[in-house]
Amino acid sequence: MKILKRLWADEIGVVMSAETVMLGTMGVLAMTAGIGTMATAVNSELGEMGQAFRGFDQSFSAPGFRTSFGGSIGGAGGFSGNSTGLSGTRGSGYTQQSAAVSQAQLEIQFQQMQAVDQELAGRVIQRLDAAQLQQLQQLSELRDGVCSGSSL
Repeated sequence: MKILKRLWADEIGVVMSAETVMLGTMGVLAMTAGIGTMATAVNSELGEMGQAFRGFDQSFSAPGFRTSFGGSIGGAGGFSGNSTGLSGTRGSGYTQQSAAVSQAQLEIQFQQMQAVDQELAGRVIQRLDAAQLQQLQQLSELRDGVCSGSSL
């Protein structure tokens, strides 16, 4: 017990409260600046990655070739000279649409799908009898009440 009392009363190596507050304040300020810098760096990296994805283009081109054995080499419009002894391949290629065109096409498809969904929902409601329609309205009111947070 005497040892515990001596340790309790010992003040060697004690950090004063003012020093503790100062160290804590410096630590918080350093962390705040570090987090701000990190947020800026992460934001710029994500922006660069987005630009890289946006600039990704899958277009390609592979030229063909023509050879001649014993005849003349064909021109750009087709083979010329002897029809025997000629061989070759046609070129291949693909050009990707721009992002704006692709986005416009997707928006048109989405609007068409919404119109089809609305038409289908209208057909289903037309085929319901009065009792089923009343149940559907009650369920809709119940869902609206739950979603708005009101109690029944």
